[in-house]
Amino acid sequence: MNCPNCKNKLEAHECIVEPRQPKPGDFTICAYCGTMFIFDYSLQFIVCTKQMELTIRLKYPEVMQIMDRIRFAIQEKISTN
Repeated sequence: MNCPNCKNKLEAHECIVEPRQPKPGDFTICAYCGTMFIFDYSLQFIVCTKQMELTIRLKYPEVMQIMDRIRFAIQEKISTN
């Protein structure tokens, strides 16, 4: 699949909680631009709205801390290129 935001091809995934395939309702970020997505029932990306991200942040604060660090690193890399 391609990132709906930056259009880069996303060919891999990494689960930071446990090794497994993505399932509907899981969330991820684009490794190229940091956009946050939720997998729908067809395992396609839905770009997270601010409300969706807030809901995830409240439900999974520890995971979101890790994702925030990753997103910050992605943004730093983008800004230095």
